[in-house]
Amino acid sequence: MTTILTTRPQRRRLQEAVALLGRRRHLTRRDLQIALGVLWLLDGGLQAQPFMFTRGFATQLIAPTGQSQPSVVSDPVHLASTVIAKHAAKVATSKPQVAAVVARSCCCKPG
Repeated sequence: MTTILTTRPQRRRLQEAVALLGRRRHLTRRDLQIALGVLWLLDGGLQAQPFMFTRGFATQLIAPTGQSQPSVVSDPVHLASTVIAKHAAKVATSKPQVAAVVARSCCCKPG
């Protein structure tokens, strides 16, 4: 009889621990906003890489994307690559700043 009395509280503790692990926290809208803000911050960090500040970014990555595409796609891509090639440093510094502002607006509490 003493064995039953001593094992029963241990079983109850084990069941409580399993129940605690089994509970799932519901994702809220705020959780998704914070996750999106973290992704935007990561994106801004990746856009601050040194290669983004060179003309090579426009000529080697963006310009070839528009080749062999319909003119609806290739014309804006060609325009973007030309502008980025002429003003690589200005464009490259503004992209991480915009990403940081968007990340901050996602992560900060509204109100």
